[in-house]
Amino acid sequence: VERELAWSLGVAASLDLRSPRDLATTLAKRLVPEGLPDDVLQHPFEAAALAWRIREHLDALRTLPLYERARVYLDRAETRAESSLPLATRLAELFDSYQVYRPDLLAAWAEDRHPHGHPDEPWQADLWLRLLADAPCMDRATHLSRLLHRL
Repeated sequence: VERELAWSLGVAASLDLRSPRDLATTLAKRLVPEGLPDDVLQHPFEAAALAWRIREHLDALRTLPLYERARVYLDRAETRAESSLPLATRLAELFDSYQVYRPDLLAAWAEDRHPHGHPDEPWQADLWLRLLADAPCMDRATHLSRLLHRL
């Protein structure tokens, strides 16, 4: 964008170009401050924080029948770090993107619906609901939905 502006205008410097997510977060913090942590960089639903929270849940839940498919994957690795952290990181990235691009899926999971019928969907939905339950604030999808309603 910056290069195109420079090409069109002849110059472009010191621009504050934000991603749609950053813009929505800034608006949400100002218009719907309830439910957001003070430091949005430490948001418990950011991918980095989610990965560690998911890892803890996976370690605790892997023996439940619902998590059988995850357990098969996790049991292939020789050490805990080799098994749960890569899966937790991948799930964190997915959940992070779902909050922006698939809030409808997260809302369906909250209503105990699994619209895709994929065999991994039930345990992923359960994991998401557990993450919601133990978070000190609301997830980004809910917060952005409230922002849209307020706008």
